[in-house]
Amino acid sequence: MDIKILLVEDDEHILSVVKAFLTEAGYKVDACFDSDEALAKFYDNAYQLAILDIMLPGTNGHELLREFRKLNNTPVCQKRRPAAADRTGA
Repeated sequence: MDIKILLVEDDEHILSVVKAFLTEAGYKVDACFDSDEALAKFYDNAYQLAILDIMLPGTNGHELLREFRKLNNTPVCQKRRPAAADRTGA
């Protein structure tokens, strides 16, 4: 069985690096830059895992997770920048 992951990240560099790593590890990855695209993909596909950036523009990762939970209980990993990056603006 193929493991399919939904990756939601608005930083293009982080998205491409994480997607490449997961793909190289043998996972099938759908990558999205925003919550609207992610929600559409989540409605249309069955995922074994979703990885969400908490700090998305528009609908944030917490709100997106609430929408996901209305549909099913796919495991979700939420990520955010480290606190030091928040203070420095990195």
